[in-house]
Amino acid sequence: MVSVIIPVYNRDYCLSRCLESVLQQTFTNWECILIDDGSTDRTLSVCRCYVEKDPRFRVYSQSNGGVSVARNRGLEQAHGEYVVFIDSDDWVEPDFLRLLHESAEKDITPLCGMDVQFTDGRHIDCSVQNILYRTDNNIVDLFSGNLAKLFAGPVCKLYDRSIIETYRIRFPVGISWGEDLIFNCTYFQYVDCIKGVPFLLYHVIGQEVSLSVNAKYDSFLTDTNQILCQNVSRFFLSKGLDEQCVNDYYIFSLFQQITGVQYVRDRLPWIKRYKRMNYLIQSADRDILKKYRFKNIRFLLVYYRLSILVFICYEVYSSLNKHAKKSRNHQ
Repeated sequence: MVSVIIPVYNRDYCLSRCLESVLQQTFTNWECILIDDGSTDRTLSVCRCYVEKDPRFRVYSQSNGGVSVARNRGLEQAHGEYVVFIDSDDWVEPDFLRLLHESAEKDITPLCGMDVQFTDGRHIDCSVQNILYRTDNNIVDLFSGNLAKLFAGPVCKLYDRSIIETYRIRFPVGISWGEDLIFNCTYFQYVDCIKGVPFLLYHVIGQEVSLSVNAKYDSFLTDTNQILCQNVSRFFLSKGLDEQCVNDYYIFSLFQQITGVQYVRDRLPWIKRYKRMNYLIQSADRDILKKYRFKNIRFLLVYYRLSILVFICYEVYSSLNKHAKKSRNHQ
């Protein structure tokens, strides 16, 4: 049996689309666990309607604790051999469970493609190839491009619940961005391969500004990204990846954090942005940076901890970018 876990919060306007897609699954041996995270609209009523419609649905209500708390409660209530997560404003193809289940083997986690549709008409296909992605030195490929979008989140995958329960893997509470990646880095320590299921079976409506986007922006003001980096590095080391892979990811994460300060440019005065960037640069690991310092001028400035010059470069670049965008919009 597959346990489908769906955390829900104030989604009465779109939840039926998600739950109908679960009802239409060609693989029928499933249970669907709905965790209502303190909704203040009619979400709980919608959930109860589906419980009455099909006994494979179960609903649990709790005070608002966040998506990690909701998913963790879903795991506590699950009985299936496998677990999938679906977000309440998304939906899946009828063969979603069947194709993932058919691809599952011991120490192999299936991963399907995802279709992202934006409200402005844009469309992104995050597809995978019909191959095995080994979680050895090649795992770094899963942290770049479209694969990174699929690997980081909890959706599009069929998890082995015995691994989750044996090692008591849960979503970290108190982190508003990146908790999915921390969960996955822990889980995939105990998996040898990820098998690509080459179909776009999962559908997302992308929002220009969402809770997750806001959480990502807010994370640049905290040490959340450093916590993520530590967890990913620990995952790399557990897989026996060579030091170069670990260092490459550290550099990627460091500059993602430095660049990310510009995401909050419209929220904070320049002095607070500078203090955040200076903190990141002054606390960077110079032993690792030393190997990369001649890669480009940014790396050299960060290695020598010339924070004010780095900050000015980013500020000028952001201002030029903003001006260019305004010019394009007026054409």
